Amino acid sequence: MPRLPGYWLWLLREIIISSLDVAKLILKPSMPISPTVVVLEAEARTDVGQVILGNSITLSPGTVTLDLHEGKVLIHCLTIESARELQKGEANRRVAALEAR
Repeated sequence: MPRLPGYWLWLLREIIISSLDVAKLILKPSMPISPTVVVLEAEARTDVGQVILGNSITLSPGTVTLDLHEGKVLIHCLTIESARELQKGEANRRVAALEAR
């Protein structure tokens, strides 16, 4: 797993960015949240890869994995923007790359 340290660094960066975004949201008096639920098709083929994706999403503030079944990941997002960011697929691609040989 030579890609794992790079993934950890990327995930740490994403957690920090998400933490700052959520802090900004809750400090605004209007608290402009727009909760939404999205479904992603996991690119990871193995159960372990799919669990890594789900856990990585849950570790990022403002998102939580609600369900993982047959390669589909159900995610609650605090904002529409965070849902759109997830749908771009960066996390999905990075986790799938961990499985690549």
